[in-house]
Amino acid sequence: RPLLYSANAKDPQKRIIYHRVVEMLKEGTAISKIAKE
Repeated sequence: RPLLYSANAKDPQKRIIYHRVVEMLKEGTAISKIAKE
């Protein structure tokens, strides 16, 4: 089954969230910090 949050998610909103999380990870943001938002 396709991932809910992924680069090719059917829902564009979830795609945006996915890319934001990827950017945060590149900047070294803690996963726990991302999860709170």
